[in-house]
Amino acid sequence: MKKKKCNSIKSLVICWALIMFVSAGQILAQDEMEFAVQENALSEKTEVRTDTKPALQPENPETTKDTAGSDNADVKVDEVDAVTTNDQNPDEELSETVKTTTGVSDLRIIISQAAENKTQFTVSTIGCAGKAEIGRVLFPTWTARNGQDDLHWYEGTRDKNGEFCITIDSKDHGYETGSYLIHTYINGQQGEILKVVGSSYNLEESQPVISMTEVLNNCFKVRISGISNRNGVSDVVVPTWTQINGHDDLRWEKATYVGNDTWEAVINIADYKQSYDTFISHVYVTDKNGQQKYLGATTKIIDNPFAKDPLEVTAQQQENDGSKFVISTQNCSKKPGIKQVDFAVWSNRNGQDEIRWYQGVLGANGEYLASVDIENHGFETGPFIIHTYIKGNNGETISFASVNFTLAKLNPIIEYDKAVLNNTFKIRIRNVGSENGVTAIMMPTWSRSNGQDDLRWEPATYIGNHTWEANINLRNYNIIVDAFISHAYLVDKNGKMVFVKDSSKTILQNTATVYGFYNYPLDKNYKPNPSDPTDWFGPRWGDIHEGVDIPAPYYASCYAVGNGIVEKAGFFMGYGRYVRIRTTDRYGESVSFFYGHLQEINVGVGQSVSKGQKIGSVGGSGYNAQRTYIDNAYGPHLHFGAIANADDACVDPEIWIDFHNPYSNAN
Repeated sequence: MKKKKCNSIKSLVICWALIMFVSAGQILAQDEMEFAVQENALSEKTEVRTDTKPALQPENPETTKDTAGSDNADVKVDEVDAVTTNDQNPDEELSETVKTTTGVSDLRIIISQAAENKTQFTVSTIGCAGKAEIGRVLFPTWTARNGQDDLHWYEGTRDKNGEFCITIDSKDHGYETGSYLIHTYINGQQGEILKVVGSSYNLEESQPVISMTEVLNNCFKVRISGISNRNGVSDVVVPTWTQINGHDDLRWEKATYVGNDTWEAVINIADYKQSYDTFISHVYVTDKNGQQKYLGATTKIIDNPFAKDPLEVTAQQQENDGSKFVISTQNCSKKPGIKQVDFAVWSNRNGQDEIRWYQGVLGANGEYLASVDIENHGFETGPFIIHTYIKGNNGETISFASVNFTLAKLNPIIEYDKAVLNNTFKIRIRNVGSENGVTAIMMPTWSRSNGQDDLRWEPATYIGNHTWEANINLRNYNIIVDAFISHAYLVDKNGKMVFVKDSSKTILQNTATVYGFYNYPLDKNYKPNPSDPTDWFGPRWGDIHEGVDIPAPYYASCYAVGNGIVEKAGFFMGYGRYVRIRTTDRYGESVSFFYGHLQEINVGVGQSVSKGQKIGSVGGSGYNAQRTYIDNAYGPHLHFGAIANADDACVDPEIWIDFHNPYSNAN
């Protein structure tokens, strides 16, 4: 009985254990099943990208490989580590799993060759249109050669169809051809990666072609196309020389990339010793490994164009200056090989005694010009002979022409200064010339009254710009107020005097020596001592006395000699009390009159004064020995002076005021 009971208990324990075991197994199985479901669910939503650089199989230009469901996914950080760009943070790693959402699972990539440029191909998405969750698309691209040393991150641009595309040019990858690897990153609005697609494209290598352009502006171009290759291009040079004398003018010309797998080297004919010869050019290409390879050669024959089209030259008188004429070539434009153009010019008189060489200046129209001034030819007019020499690169004459030109007789012009200063006026004559040239100009001048009783032969001085000038001092003539007649004579290279032109100038005054309507500055009974030279304008005691001293008693009234404006009123330099008034004379010239050593001043700066108005009174103010102003530094007198043209240069006031005869003045 006891044994039966024990057996029953044992059976219960075993049954309970079996039940617990089975239950535990079911629970474990259920846990494993749930985990598997979760794992499967996770696998559909994400994929872990583990390779540092995808080992993608070569594809046709329009085929792609979707890596969203494969094990051949890439880690973006590997591409970022290979290059630093503006598009990606080089320190950013793809630590999260890539989510391939249902909305982008059907995206594809197509790659096609650019139609107009054989070095370019276009990468474009298919399926991005209308998907608002896509923020931007990146296309990291590199060539299969030498790892990711040429990796570039390109950001796609959305086209009118809503797709993202980018055009890739081999120039951004060292001009390499062959296999290109492209990974396409589809990013969401928050920058998250939605999908990555790997693609490849094979950029075909072209056959090199070397050609030459026509000559333009004395240059031609060596053009090389189709030289991109699997090792890339780092430099293209074109050693060039002329055939005569071997390599004595060899130059290594550097080619520049101009697009579409084309390089150009500019060959300037002026850099070589021969203008007309066979130009030989070789082409060398250096790849990214530093290896230089000979690519081919070409030649260009440049003939002297003047052999078929002889040089033409013309000359014509300059429109704005009859003393000059302009020489110009007529058919040099667009012709190669011209290094320099020289014009030899001389007059028909007396051989080549005044021959001059002028170097032509290249004009905007491609022709060479030179301006000939008769000043360089002794002011000769009439027939001129012109020889033109076209020089090549080696200084050789490659063309020559001879023409004649006759410079017409000139029309001389006489003119005068408007102002008369210090009793002197200037007379000028310009545009003077003759077939026998000009060595001097003389100006016989006299006053109209009483015939030629005061005739003087005044010499003129050449002052440039085809102009001679003579100074006529009125004090050398018998009368000051009159019409002054001047004749101009040239002296030619044969010593002969030839009449040129005549003219006259009338000196307008209302009194014998007044060049305007000016009053006397004091009462007329006060005047300088005519026999005392120290009272007058001019040299005195080793200096210049800049005015006229008029003795008068203290407080004698001083008057404005004309209408004007007070410029200064107060103590000034050694003049003591000083007043200066600016006026304008009959000839329109500015003149300022000043009064020194005054006892009192009755006007102020800026005040307008009228002719005859009292402006102050006579005194003797000035410096004492200690250079302090005192009232009796001098005996009582008026120091009266003039400044012409407001240039602070004192001139003789008798130009305007007659101090020898006060009664001849306007008042």
